[in-house]
Parts: sequence; structure tokens; C-alpha cells
Amino acid sequence: MQKNSELYKQLEGNKGTESMIRPITVPDELVEAVKQIAAVRERAVQAILPAIQAISPVVQELSKQILAMSSFFESIGAIGQRIQETLDSFDFKERLISLREWAKEAEETTLKFKTIMVELGFPPHDFMPIYSRQRVIQLYGEKGIEYTKRFLERYMCMFAYNKETLIEMRNSWQRAEWLEKRFSIINTVIEGHLNGHYMLTVPTMLAQIEGVLVEGILKLEAVAPDEQIKYRHQKSFLGQFLLGDKGSFSFDEQIEEFYLNTVLANFDRGKEVESDLSRHAILHGEDVSYGTKINSLKSILIFDYLFDKLNDAYKDIEESKLEIKRQKEIEQSKKRTRNASGKKPKGYRKKSSGKLS
Repeated sequence: MQKNSELYKQLEGNKGTESMIRPITVPDELVEAVKQIAAVRERAVQAILPAIQAISPVVQELSKQILAMSSFFESIGAIGQRIQETLDSFDFKERLISLREWAKEAEETTLKFKTIMVELGFPPHDFMPIYSRQRVIQLYGEKGIEYTKRFLERYMCMFAYNKETLIEMRNSWQRAEWLEKRFSIINTVIEGHLNGHYMLTVPTMLAQIEGVLVEGILKLEAVAPDEQIKYRHQKSFLGQFLLGDKGSFSFDEQIEEFYLNTVLANFDRGKEVESDLSRHAILHGEDVSYGTKINSLKSILIFDYLFDKLNDAYKDIEESKLEIKRQKEIEQSKKRTRNASGKKPKGYRKKSSGKLS
């Protein structure tokens, strides 16, 4: 406020203008003009003084804020210096080597886990954490296949895929608009599984698995609209497009193998059904022992894995169509090469007396 007073005094000093000019002989018109100027200046002082008084606290507060910010930036500088010192002491090379070793170990674990899961007759699923995979590998090496299979069944049904996990899985299905017409069915499967109605859940989910696959084949134009979809179309759609990720951490190949060799396995009438989850044997009434908790869970996991793949493909349908077309061209080129060399293609299915639907 001291600066404001000084400013006021300086402006107030203009009142003495009249006394300063009186001893000087000047025209009356000039004297009158000076008086008017002094009066204007006085009114200006009275007008701006409240504004100055009002601004002063703001200026003072702003000064405090600036000082506080200066202190803040000084603190930031000190923190930055400590961070730099920490980074200087951090051995990036050693950490990078450790990270590579961990990645290599995780890759080896996943590869072994995938092989064991297929041998045990289980569809591998992304949900199982790395430590669970390591435990399966350890048991397989120490206790053998039968013990590991019993352990895995209990672990998957009681812990890995408990009620909470299955409800979360069902909720993810519900968020997909393209599953809306099927949701009441697959929701019933989850409820039935949680209530132990496995005789009902297994055939229902097996039918829905094929339903979403056929729908995907048609929607993504993997076959002509009027073409009858057969086994070879499903195999081509799965292997060339939907389950085409061959990476170490992907379960695509194992899911494809499980679906083709277990779910779509053929059967011979009157003979023992080799697959414990053969869609054909179950829906044609040959297999009457399918209603187990683990079979119900397997069908749910297969559906969920394929759901994720289809859901990703539907995010950009046109791009997915182009990829399918490209894969078809690659396969046709390979076929022409095989025909020219006289080699027979791999993957023929054995014929059987069991009828397929």
C-alpha cells in the first residue's frame, strides 16, 4: 500500500499547479486551461485509486504463487537429479539379459505346456497363468501322465475355471452384439454347468461351437453363399485364417488339433468311441457317457477361444475378408506345386461307417 500512497501523493501534487503559476503574468485563458487540466487529473486519481487498491491484494497473492512455483520447480529439479543418479546406477545390460532369460524360459514353458495339454486331451486356454503351466510340466515329469491328468481335471474345474471366472467369461460373450441371438442358449449352458447338468450342457455347447464357426465362414465369405459347408471348409477356415497364429505363445495350433481330432472325430457304429468329446458320436446317440464336468468345461473353453478369435475378426470384416482371400490364393499356389511334383496333400481323414451331420 506504500507504493499506492506515493502514487497518490504524486498525483495529488498537481493541485499546487495553480499556486505555482499565479505569480507569473500569463493570459487568463492559459490559467483557466491549467485549472481544467488539474481538475481532470484529480478526478482521474479518484477514479483509478479504488482499482489500484483492489488489484494490490491480487498482485500480492500472485507473488506468493510465483514464489511457491519456484520452490516447486526447485524440488522437481532435485527429484530429477535423484532419478538421474538412480538411472546411472541401473545396469540396463544386466536387466536386459535377465529379461531375455525370463522370456526364453516362459517360451519353453509354454511350448512344453501346449504339448502336454494336447497329450492329456485338454484344450489349452490363455487364462492359465505361467506358474500353473510350470506346475503341470513338473507333475508330468515327476508323476507321469495319469497323475497329471487327474490333477489337471481337479485344478481346472475347482480353481482355474470356478464360478467367478465362468461368469466373467459369460459376461464377455454378452457384450458381443453378433452373439445376441445365441446368448440365451450359451447363458443356459453356463447356468447348467454351474448346477451340474452336464448331460445338457455338452451337446448344447458343441452345437453352438459349430454354429458360430459356420456363421463366421459365411459372414467372412470363406465359401460361396450357396456352397455346402463341409469338414474341409471348417478345417481350411480354422487353419488358414481363424487359428493361423503359429507363434510360441499362441494356442491356435493346439486348439485346431483338439477341435479337428477330438470334437470332429469320427466313430464306428457298435465300437468303442475313441474321443471322449466327439460331436458326431454324442449327437448321433452313440456316446452316452459324455456327461461329465470336465467335458462340459472343455466345450465351454473351446467356445470361448473361438469366440475371441471371431470377435477380433469381426472388428474389421472387410480386412478379414481380404486376408481369407489372400490365404486361399497361397493355398491354391501350394496345391498347384504339389500337383506338379506328384505329392499327395496331408490331412486326409479316415473313412468310417459313422454318419456325419
